[in-house]
Amino acid sequence: MKKLIGFTAVLITLFLSTNAFAQSLTFESDKGTKYEAATVDLPGDAYTWRQAKAGCSEFEENGKKGGWFVPSLVDLENMYAELHLEGLGNFVNGDYWSSDKFGLFHACEIDMLNGQAHVRVRKNFPFRVRCVRAVQTI
Repeated sequence: MKKLIGFTAVLITLFLSTNAFAQSLTFESDKGTKYEAATVDLPGDAYTWRQAKAGCSEFEENGKKGGWFVPSLVDLENMYAELHLEGLGNFVNGDYWSSDKFGLFHACEIDMLNGQAHVRVRKNFPFRVRCVRAVQTI
């Protein structure tokens, strides 16, 4: 009976540590950098491109402050494929800003409904934002 109780405690510990690890939303870039995506969008419904950049630079999640930024278009595409399509991250089916800009007044975004990227979007349009940070560079 004593061995069974010890075994159960080990299983519960493993379950809890695995569950905590599952809360981390990580994905890889095409260049091999591993990123952590925030588990939530920036608060509020939408931001302009400049507000998105400022919001991510001040973002804090689970005591992790600093190093957060708006992902590139390629990284958003990876988030769509590796996280959203797998049912991870609670993304809203809508438009998310990327850090990629197109000239002085336009930037790029991706629609999480279908993964379609849009370039030449005016920077003053309001879209959602999901901050990321590098956790490992290869």
